[in-house]
Amino acid sequence: MKQSLIIGAGGIGLAVAELLCQQGDEHNITIITSNPTLLRDKRFNVLLVENHSEQQVASCLATLSIKFDYVFCCLGLLHQEEIQPEKNLSQWRVDSAMALMQANAFAPLTYLVHLQKLLSKECKLAFLSARVGSISDNRLGGWYSYRMAKAALNMAIKTASVELARSSNKVCVIAFHPGTTDTKLSKPFQRNVPENKLFTAQFSAECLIRLMFQVNEKDSGKFFAWDGQEIEW
Repeated sequence: MKQSLIIGAGGIGLAVAELLCQQGDEHNITIITSNPTLLRDKRFNVLLVENHSEQQVASCLATLSIKFDYVFCCLGLLHQEEIQPEKNLSQWRVDSAMALMQANAFAPLTYLVHLQKLLSKECKLAFLSARVGSISDNRLGGWYSYRMAKAALNMAIKTASVELARSSNKVCVIAFHPGTTDTKLSKPFQRNVPENKLFTAQFSAECLIRLMFQVNEKDSGKFFAWDGQEIEW
């Protein structure tokens, strides 16, 4: 039986858990979430955190002795009550940028730091990124803080892939762009998305799981889109 860890059980994270469950007894699923309602779902081993601070992450992972075969980090933040993507430089604020950096880059990397002893020798890890975090692909501008945060996450993943290869040359860590998915994160920005380019959480999760089953250590440190195509950093 494979051991799978899902960090963040929002739209895509929960869809990944549901789909893995449908594969019968092939996966034992652990979920780390701030959603207490999932504690009632006996299909999963649910660990509750109030937030994804370093103290919470360290305390949570210290309770585990599992060696994970798959890790899906589905954390992300684009907007909040007083945080909206910037349309121009004059809208950029340090506090907003730090909040997005914490959610999109610092928290995922904190999990990776404390997960090192819990990874199997051939573990595959995927972190939800976004195409807008690609410097090469940036042709529209705007969204400064979100782009910066996802670019920082991408650099962390690339750098970690180099280090992890030294201790276990079978580990594979990748960044994944799920496309525009119909979740709370994208809800205010769906108006101009073509109908066939607005994906359900289940579809994005299917793409992610399929990719995770296909990649190997030679793909570690790469950035993939939902359709399996590699994205330039």
